[in-house]
Formats: sequence, C-alpha cells, structure tokens
Amino acid sequence: MSMRIAPVAVAVGIVGATAAVAPTRAGAEPQLPRAGGLGRGLTFDPFEIGATQAFGPGGTAYGVRAAVGFQLDIDARWAFRMPIVFGGAISGDHAGYGELDVVPGVVYRFRDDADQPWVPYVGGGMKIGAWGAHLAMLDRPLVEPPAAAALLDWDWDEHHGDGDGDPNIVTSAGAGVELWAGAEWRPNRWFALTPELTYSQVRVDGVSVQALSESVTIRFTL
Repeated sequence: MSMRIAPVAVAVGIVGATAAVAPTRAGAEPQLPRAGGLGRGLTFDPFEIGATQAFGPGGTAYGVRAAVGFQLDIDARWAFRMPIVFGGAISGDHAGYGELDVVPGVVYRFRDDADQPWVPYVGGGMKIGAWGAHLAMLDRPLVEPPAAAALLDWDWDEHHGDGDGDPNIVTSAGAGVELWAGAEWRPNRWFALTPELTYSQVRVDGVSVQALSESVTIRFTL
C-alpha cells in the first residue's frame, strides 16, 4: 500500500509546485508600473529646444525648433503624446520655413524596470497646423526681389493690416506627419532629460517640405 501511495504523493507535490510558480511568472509582466514618481504616468514637457533643418526643392534652411506639451501613459510602455511645436528656419539665399502646429501621437518606450536610467523610445503623430515657406524654398519664381531674411521680417504694420505682406511667402494649413526617436535619461522617477531626433513632412502650397530636428526636452512625470 505504501508503495502505491508514494508515487501519487510525488505527483501531487510536483503539480502543486508548478501551480505555485506559474502565477508568479504570469504575473511578472503586469507588475511594471506606469512612469512617474507616483506611478500615474502623467508627464509634462514644459520646455523643448533644439536645432532644425528644413529641406525643400529650392534649398535648405537652418533654424530653431521649440515645443511644449504633455504625455499620458496608456500602459507601462505605450503613451499618448501631444506637443505644441513652434519652428523657423532661414538661409542666405532667402529660402525659409516656419511652422506652428500640434502633433497628437503615440510613443512606445523600451521599459523593463521602473528605475531604468535610460529609456529609449520611438513614436509618431499627425501634425495639424499652419506652415509658411518662401518661394525660394519651394523652387518657384519670385514675385519681386525679396528683402533680407524675409521670414524674420515681422513688421507690425506689414503683417497686421496696414500692408500687403511679403508676396514671396506662401502659407498653408492642414495635416502632415512627424516621427520621433529618442531616449529619456532618468536620474529618478520624477525628472528626465530627453535628447530626441525628429523628422517631419508637410505640404506648403502643394509642395513637400521636410524637416529634421535635434532637440532636448526637460520632462517631469507624476
């Protein structure tokens, strides 16, 4: 009798040990919390600044990109992001470009630990806003000889009803695309510095204009 009972006891012990280990392994993935000091996954980006290069069929312009925005975790790795972007670029041959838009999108972060010091990510969104470009940037004939640095010549009278504006600058409103790749450097769960590479493409008066930006963002996460 004892020899029959022994194999049954061993089998029951193995099944019990397996059942005890299985929930631990299955439950390991959901234990990764959302980002932030409180684990809420709510991120504020009060300041982003960097260099930008705009490319059109008529030339290349160089300038500055700035943004503010927020990010909200969908889960421990996916997040909804929406920056408000301001940008402008000029060149010596009068090619120039400017933008004002919002970019709702999503990012995926390669997170495995709540205290991970470097968190790489990729993502993208839809640019919704307005863009302006000089005819030289679009490789179109000029209406008249342009003034120097036309895109930055924001004369109040000229642009607020007392003048006709620069006829060599065209503007468009609509939608474009923006892609992000970067990495968060997190000395703690509350704060991060984020170097980022951004690519965007829009159409100004039917002509494709692309931009490549290298920026750094200050980030606070709850």
